[in-house]
Amino acid sequence: MYRKRVEEGFAMRRLLRVSGVGAVLLVVSALTSAAVPAHSAPQGARGFWVVTAPGESFIDAARHAVGAPGSQVAATVRGMISRVKAGKSVLVPEGTRRDVRLVPATVPELRAALAAGPPAGSGPGAGAAVRLTLIPDPHDYPIRGQGCHPVTWRGQRFWASWCKMPFALNGEFCDPNGCTITDKLRTRLLVDPGTKTSRVSRTSTYTYQAGHPRFTNIHIEWWTLCFKSEQECGTGNTKAFFGNSSGTFNVTSSRDLHNSRIRHAFTLWAFFTPNGMWANDNAKTWKGICKPRSSGSNQCLYPA
Repeated sequence: MYRKRVEEGFAMRRLLRVSGVGAVLLVVSALTSAAVPAHSAPQGARGFWVVTAPGESFIDAARHAVGAPGSQVAATVRGMISRVKAGKSVLVPEGTRRDVRLVPATVPELRAALAAGPPAGSGPGAGAAVRLTLIPDPHDYPIRGQGCHPVTWRGQRFWASWCKMPFALNGEFCDPNGCTITDKLRTRLLVDPGTKTSRVSRTSTYTYQAGHPRFTNIHIEWWTLCFKSEQECGTGNTKAFFGNSSGTFNVTSSRDLHNSRIRHAFTLWAFFTPNGMWANDNAKTWKGICKPRSSGSNQCLYPA
């Protein structure tokens, strides 16, 4: 599977290979300013994951999603049409026999996707493409964790790291006899922020019924939010990992943040196979301040 994000007509450069289906996030923003960076997800953007298979066209995927109850995909597609009419590039997912790729969209194709209604007999359980997951705005994630590793800088106390960020996913399996939580995935993060590259340490535990782990494609999606305005200036996905494991990964910024503010947002993702849906849990750090270039350091600190 490839998971691709279509945002204001720009392809986010983050690909995650998983299994035989693709999940695509369609995002459109009410902002039209040319000052919005290509890699920015403006605050207030709306988006959904749409699960689609290789070989499925954008119109095929959209026809399931446009008519789904509470769906904002129609609004997303209308925004994409406006961008193409304005001469801006819009990339949409198109399935090949082996994967899902981003290709330039045309107004007729987008209009066809908007006009396509759900196929006959489609409903909440009719197929993978109708299963939508709301993507919250990373700016709105709850702050979790606490400052750790105290340091003194300029005569004041700061925290060098943000630690004990908890994430939890419960997998609930239902049958005619009722529903039972069969899988519990727990992850904690520790963030050491930097002006260009921040290091994140991860510890995960996974409990499940013997021999039957039902969470797959476990990974973390991350965002770097820069400056006082918390402008998105970096985003990506980790490689998939098994639940009982630990490791580190780097999160980056496309801007130099010396003497600027920084915050990170994270989503723990996993695909729960019994119901064929993605599960997620979200959190962000406290806002830190990065040392000036004159300090000779690339370290950022959290106010104590």
